[in-house]
Amino acid sequence: MTTSNTSTSSVRLPWADATRAAGVIAVVVFHVLIWIHDPVFGTETAAGPLLSRVNALLGTLRMPVLFALAGILASPSLIRGGDARKALSRSVSSYYLYVVWLLIYLLVFLLVGTAGSPHYFDSLNGFLTQLVVPDTTLWFIFALAVYIPVVLAARAVRLPPPVLLVLAVVVWFVLQSEGDGSLLERCAEHFVFFASGVFGAATLRRAAVAPLWLAGLFSAVFLALMVLRTTDIGAQNDALEFLSSLASIPAMAAVAHQLCRIAPVARAAGFIGARTLPVYVLHPVVIVCILAVGRQEALGPLVGSFVVDALYPVVLSAAVIIVCLTAENLLVRIPGNPLFALPESVRRRIVHSHPQNGDQRSSTSGTQSRNPRGRAISPLRRPRS
Repeated sequence: MTTSNTSTSSVRLPWADATRAAGVIAVVVFHVLIWIHDPVFGTETAAGPLLSRVNALLGTLRMPVLFALAGILASPSLIRGGDARKALSRSVSSYYLYVVWLLIYLLVFLLVGTAGSPHYFDSLNGFLTQLVVPDTTLWFIFALAVYIPVVLAARAVRLPPPVLLVLAVVVWFVLQSEGDGSLLERCAEHFVFFASGVFGAATLRRAAVAPLWLAGLFSAVFLALMVLRTTDIGAQNDALEFLSSLASIPAMAAVAHQLCRIAPVARAAGFIGARTLPVYVLHPVVIVCILAVGRQEALGPLVGSFVVDALYPVVLSAAVIIVCLTAENLLVRIPGNPLFALPESVRRRIVHSHPQNGDQRSSTSGTQSRNPRGRAISPLRRPRS
């Protein structure tokens, strides 16, 4: 994962910021629903059926979109001719952040967590196990750290991108039918979306800035697939699930581009989109604290109202995000910004290390001139300070 110390020269893409913001908001809303609303009030509340559909929609698009966006923005350093050292620094940065926040989660669980807290663990053994087997929401960051070496290894052995994509699709379908649903397996499943972003970056970038009618078409295809999944035939159809997740990527990006034509929306999306890393890593901490305080049951009579029940997860999610952004504003003041960025000395050592012969040939090849955008940015990055 790239952080601000490696991306200050990157060109900001409004549609990417907006898509990133939508993705992380979807993650927060999803977790508010499954960790607070449903356990406390149940799924048979006034707006329960609607919220269940929203949950299904968010489950289809939130992680595929974030992983695809990560691949798109990392593509310049990962495709043949890109600087493998920059890609490696992103991988190291992601794993560094994963370990830092995994330790913070352990401390939070020890202080205010209970056995019922989401992804609870409370021992050194649990921490050490998760260094290689993720079992918290940090699995997304862990996956980014792993995906980059996988793509670099495929590039090193000259594995054609279509072959890697086919293998990734096969892995997705095999784990859907035979897997146990663990977060480690989810890392393997979602590699296909990251790889699609890496090798389909040019096509997806064009789709993102498509005209309004084409954005509408992308959205219609995605919604049609989602409707099919609600039928008896499509409910357990892995192919429809995969296609709907894949279709959500151009749909989300194109809609985000259109919405960014509205200045206030563009500003709000840009603000959150530049701070998605803090929101992503901090929102489980905020939710665990909310659960520790309790008293949500007092709102039970209110969720009998459809409007109140429907607005509850929206309002609570907004409050969680505001708390995350406020906390981030304080935490970035720590010298060196160790909670959101790889130490600059480590990053420079990796980026400026002596390249191997293969990397040297790549960095001077004509391919690089065909990819002038330079360094990529992460789908979860904190603002430039």
